[in-house]
Amino acid sequence: PDSSQIAYCANQDGVDGVWKAHADGSRTTHVTSTLDRALQYDSTFWSPDGLRLAFVSEPNSSSVKKQRSLWVTNGDKPEMIFQTESALRFLGWAGNNRLLAAVVDWFTQSPVQPTTVKLLSLTLVRMGANEKTVCVQNWLGSLSETYWVNLHLSPNGDRVAFVKVSNGRNDIYHVPIHVAPGISPHM
Repeated sequence: PDSSQIAYCANQDGVDGVWKAHADGSRTTHVTSTLDRALQYDSTFWSPDGLRLAFVSEPNSSSVKKQRSLWVTNGDKPEMIFQTESALRFLGWAGNNRLLAAVVDWFTQSPVQPTTVKLLSLTLVRMGANEKTVCVQNWLGSLSETYWVNLHLSPNGDRVAFVKVSNGRNDIYHVPIHVAPGISPHM
């Protein structure tokens, strides 16, 4: 967020991974160096305060694993906060401790066709003396006949825009994500 560092997904020396570097390209760090080499990565986003990096892992073509995972760095160490066998897309941060993801149980034809998308809010909470991160999941609802590739979180994290098939037309919609102290997020 302060433009001093960049994060990116790349295949370097035959290894897929998430990397971060200073904006001038110096001090490159392999964030996922300790994770499974049978994974590929996408959707890197810095938290608004710039202290955490989140990304998605999924099995590469040679992997027998089916799980897709959402990871958040705690310092330089990634922690898995959510895992599913469904399709997973990280939409972004909706605050320094809240992330928004999209999940599709299956694609009836292909990922570019409209389908039912479930929105998931994930809130990070520090617990106990060891400061372990616990993730509180809250399913916000479903968007029917929605294009998976056209879901976008607003810059301030309070709305999701999407393209939906309605009456034979593709229309753009947006829904608010409501968050209030002491109340679970909802659409």
